[in-house]
Amino acid sequence: MDKEERILALAESKPVLPMQVAKLIGTDSLMASAFLSELVSKGLLRVSVLKVGSSPLYFLPNKREQLLNYLTYLNGKDRKTVELLKEKKILRDSKVEPLTRVSLRNVRDFALPLEVTNNAGKELFWKWFLLDDVEAEAIIKQTVEPKLKPPPSMIKPKKPKPVLRPSPQVPRALPKPLKHAKPKKVSSRKQTAIDFEKALHEYFQKNKISVLEKHKEGYTVEVDSPVGKLTYYCHPKPKKRISDADISNAYVQAQMHKLPALLVTHGELTKKADALLRTLKGVKVAKIGS
Repeated sequence: MDKEERILALAESKPVLPMQVAKLIGTDSLMASAFLSELVSKGLLRVSVLKVGSSPLYFLPNKREQLLNYLTYLNGKDRKTVELLKEKKILRDSKVEPLTRVSLRNVRDFALPLEVTNNAGKELFWKWFLLDDVEAEAIIKQTVEPKLKPPPSMIKPKKPKPVLRPSPQVPRALPKPLKHAKPKKVSSRKQTAIDFEKALHEYFQKNKISVLEKHKEGYTVEVDSPVGKLTYYCHPKPKKRISDADISNAYVQAQMHKLPALLVTHGELTKKADALLRTLKGVKVAKIGS
């Protein structure tokens, strides 16, 4: 039995790691990884997104379900997302929480993306990897298509005949004296937004933060640090109370730009927001004067 056959025989029972293959064929992990990559290029093995330590798993194309034995290597949020998708079978990307949306992209071993075209355009759904296409199509169709309402009765109700009554004569109103137009006041909400924008730019100047690009909801900024210049996605939030949803939104926006997040606000964090902030990596909150 040659090396290729021995590796495939081992993969029959469970997904394999480079160090296991190295031990099997009597070589180092680097050479074992090269052998495994060759088998992947031939279509004989697949490589997982999930990692055990720093190494992915290599598995046979028809043995993907064996990866379920390695869910403990996922972080808590990703495990919950896998369990949710297993239960629901289909998840609509636009209807899940921002953190779940990010998590679905991290667990592509178990979540398969499906792009569906309907009257509203293209929409992304996620399918449980063991769900067959026929059942997936039926669930998505039921989700997307509106339920038909029963046709209204063909018999139209008779309209009551109008009763003619003499209209009372209305006395002619006297012309009102002209009033001088008062100057419009700036709303408190608009004034708060103006003050926050001013405070934000003062914060940038004070901390030597350069704006590289302006986006719809934030900025790509460059920050001076002891280790050199660092790039962040800056997400301004002029709110008195910052919720966990605000933290999640900042995190998702930053992930879309493949950058760490810097949420700038003059508000206070809720308990849930503070707890979430402690669990997320790559999110910083900076408080500025209100």
